[in-house]
Amino acid sequence: MRPFHSLALLLLLSWPALAQPTIAPTDALTPEEERKTFKLPPGFEAQLVVAEPDILKPMQVAFDLMGRMWVTCSQEYPFAAMGKPGRDKVVVLDDFGEDGKARKVTVFADDLNIPIGVLPLPDCKSVIVSSIDTTVNPPGCFIWKLTDTDGDGKADERVKLFGFFGIRDTHGMVNSFTLMPDGWVYACHGFSNDSKAKGKDGHEITLNSGNTIRFRPDGSRIEVFTRGQVNPFGMTYDTYFNLYNADCHSRPMTQLIRGAVYQSFGKPHDGLGYGPDMIGHDHDSTGLCGLQWYEADHFPKEYKGMMFLGNVVTNKINLDKIEFTGSTPKAVLQPNFLNSGDPWFRPTDIKLGPDGALYITDFYNKIIGHYEVDLKHPGRDRTKGRIWRIVWKGLDGKAPAPKPVGNLLKLNREKLELLLGHPNITVRMQATHAIINYRSEQAELNAKEIIEATPEAEDIRRAHRLWADEAESLFSYMQREMRKHEAASPEMPVTETHRLRLRTAIKEWERDREHRDKAQRLEQETSKFPSDQPQVDRALTDNMTAVPNVKNLSLLLNGLPKITNDVALRHSTRIALRETLRQPGAWTALKGEKLDEAAIRTVAEIALGIGNMQSAEFVTANLKSLGGSPQLAAFVEHASRYGDEAPALFEFVKTHAPKNTRLTLAMFQGYQRGLQQRGTRFDKGDLEMAHQLITEGLADTDPKTVQTCFDVASALKLKTSYEPVAAFAARKDRDVNLRAAAFGAMLNLDATSAVTQLGNLLNQADESVAAREKVAGVLGTVGTPEAYAQLLKGIAQAPARLQTGIATAMAGRPEGAEQLLTAVKAGKASARLLQERPVQAKLTDSKLPKVNERIAELTKGLPSADQKMLATLAQRKANFEKAKPDAKLGAALFKTSCAVCHQIAQEGAKFGPQLDGIGIRGIERLLEDVLDPSRNVDQAFRATTLELSNGRTLTGLLAREEGGILVLVDNLGKEIRVPAKDVDNKRQTNLSPMPANFLDTMKEEDFQNLLAFLLSQKAKPEK
Repeated sequence: MRPFHSLALLLLLSWPALAQPTIAPTDALTPEEERKTFKLPPGFEAQLVVAEPDILKPMQVAFDLMGRMWVTCSQEYPFAAMGKPGRDKVVVLDDFGEDGKARKVTVFADDLNIPIGVLPLPDCKSVIVSSIDTTVNPPGCFIWKLTDTDGDGKADERVKLFGFFGIRDTHGMVNSFTLMPDGWVYACHGFSNDSKAKGKDGHEITLNSGNTIRFRPDGSRIEVFTRGQVNPFGMTYDTYFNLYNADCHSRPMTQLIRGAVYQSFGKPHDGLGYGPDMIGHDHDSTGLCGLQWYEADHFPKEYKGMMFLGNVVTNKINLDKIEFTGSTPKAVLQPNFLNSGDPWFRPTDIKLGPDGALYITDFYNKIIGHYEVDLKHPGRDRTKGRIWRIVWKGLDGKAPAPKPVGNLLKLNREKLELLLGHPNITVRMQATHAIINYRSEQAELNAKEIIEATPEAEDIRRAHRLWADEAESLFSYMQREMRKHEAASPEMPVTETHRLRLRTAIKEWERDREHRDKAQRLEQETSKFPSDQPQVDRALTDNMTAVPNVKNLSLLLNGLPKITNDVALRHSTRIALRETLRQPGAWTALKGEKLDEAAIRTVAEIALGIGNMQSAEFVTANLKSLGGSPQLAAFVEHASRYGDEAPALFEFVKTHAPKNTRLTLAMFQGYQRGLQQRGTRFDKGDLEMAHQLITEGLADTDPKTVQTCFDVASALKLKTSYEPVAAFAARKDRDVNLRAAAFGAMLNLDATSAVTQLGNLLNQADESVAAREKVAGVLGTVGTPEAYAQLLKGIAQAPARLQTGIATAMAGRPEGAEQLLTAVKAGKASARLLQERPVQAKLTDSKLPKVNERIAELTKGLPSADQKMLATLAQRKANFEKAKPDAKLGAALFKTSCAVCHQIAQEGAKFGPQLDGIGIRGIERLLEDVLDPSRNVDQAFRATTLELSNGRTLTGLLAREEGGILVLVDNLGKEIRVPAKDVDNKRQTNLSPMPANFLDTMKEEDFQNLLAFLLSQKAKPEK
């Protein structure tokens, strides 16, 4: 088993996280001074739209059909105003000059509380906005509809549409409202927050961190669109209405597939695997937000199909060109579009204006870190903010100025029709919304009479005209006949894609309104899938996901094997197949299909995402055909959790591979976990087989197999396996972390015997300090007088490093804390132990009465902990600067020491944030984080302590819940599974899960090499 020193559970901070010092070293500049620091490609110019005092701290922006810009502004952030109205606003900007300057600034709504998301509705009298309400209990964020009913330009009606959305982390609340012609508003739900919201129809959703949602703007319904991600902030769409968002901590940009689950911190996928990535780089930052697909005719043509991305940490606008393999996008790195020389430049949102220019909100601030820097730091600015317009002036400075299309509400149907094929995607989307919501009685016009266009432009115009003619108004769901449009030709993929998306929308409208007969109007038979039009195929699979039908079963089963390189289409097809198999009668229909072994495996893989009896029965019936699959253990777990054929499963596990202990043990663990999640008891035959497998497995050289032995023995509380587990624990030739797992398993199997034997190990002078530290940590979880007696016996003769480990182990519970303080007072333990931050934090967390006063009394006269820390930091820095560390050796150490929880360049696990760009933080901050990991830990990543009914305590990062099982991740990066019924109390601590003795467990030379590697992770030089 590889050693683990969880370096990166040290950086469990929030937006924008990890890439560089988040306190600008300079003072604020005036807008003009700031503008002069901008470096843009030749021919581009930055123009100031608005600045303080007209606006304060802009968050997000959106344009309405009149060409006005709506802005959410906050000076309360990051603290919500409690028990009273906030000071924040929604501001409307209008009357833009040729220089981009907004000559009219109107406050539409005030008394708001950290508003982020903003969406003006097509009537231009109402806006949907997110804002916190602290007058309710508990306080929370809500989605509001604010309306100007009397025409004075200010909202006088406020209606809550949806809530409650969590506010634990105020930088990651619901945001990026995007209205599509299907009548849904799509949005992002941010980092760490727990939310529960429902519409008027009673349908309720529950969210934790990440996720994207969609809702009807009349408050009738809200749904989850995708799961996963960490802190999405910023959303955009392309020609085909594929949606994309930006994320601060998982991937800088993601194409969103309905029903997909994307990578997050320690969260599992849905059985089908994670949604596909579209980007292989991180722009050297995790502070990425705001995202805009460029499709307009103002910038040079090479910018069409580019994606602009705000980077609040590196003070840049990043740029990627989007290339497609089939329907699968790939972001190809381009030179940065904007580089600012002012570290206060913080681009939080980017929008393509109806004039073709880019508009950038600048949350102009000295400090951008949410938890890295004290939230009350006096350097946080609350008054400055700018919005910039980026225009193309031409290499000779003579390019035409961007021209807005004006107020669409004043245009008749004929003129709006002209705009449906406009090269600016913002304009044609707005024209589509205008026609949908303000229908004209004018006769339909022949396209050829309106516009002379290229085939591509005509394809786009016809696609938007479908929506304009057929989509439902946001304001009146009138009963009307659906027009019959001519079929699109194969050369018109945009139109055909949108026809399928419209079919999906109509199905949903009719579903919501129970007029199912009309939903058949645009139905058509699909005879070929996949076709030679991948975007059309994507729209078709989206339709089959949204409106599943058993009739699609053969089409999907036969089509899926033909999809090879188009990973997005393949994933979308698998989701559609899952939803189809969830329909009544699907499994019966499946029996009529002729399935070869490949098809059987495909259905079994999809079954892993379906938690019902029929899926489990299919897997059980076909286990022999699945015998060679690397997912065999997962199939067994699924069948045992959801099925009712335990004897057949047990027989398969027992006989499938009798000479392959590793495989049999993995299958048995799946069998055991499934029954455990189901709450089923194990019989004598199960336990006898488990004992035999554990005995054989503990002799294996494979660390994973050995760990499985401990996990199975502990889950079954298999006392008969105590002796072989204890024998392994005593072996000094085995990896110390595997031995630590054995220590814990001993307690689970026979706590009384284990305390005595572990106490003996703790006091063996010839045992390694590392192993004795592990023993101390395990004994500290027991909470019995016998265990504390063993710890106190060990502390008297232990070396300093081990003393700290023992004191930390004792300090977490009132009984142990009391004995530790008593021992210090009696002179049996050093008072300096009470100055160690992990010991202090655990003592405080123990809730022992007057604990801080007692610590102060016992440490009176000693140098402060901070003084000691400063001295240690200075010494470590001096040692590093004198050394000649090897970053290449450090890279290898990262793989073995940190990658269990964290990623750099997509290598490693995802329990914590990726560390790309971490080197910009500098030597002092890295040393501080390693030496003192609990100083600034984000509450979303604080360790959770579980107090069990047997008296034990377990501490780690709470990753998720699975079928009544709580899954903790310990400081070895290992998952610990605990039945929720065995937990008496669950509480969050103030500690980082990272071991506080990181430096003690690694040679200084190795640490210096690792540090050199981390410091080398910096933004690449500009081209």
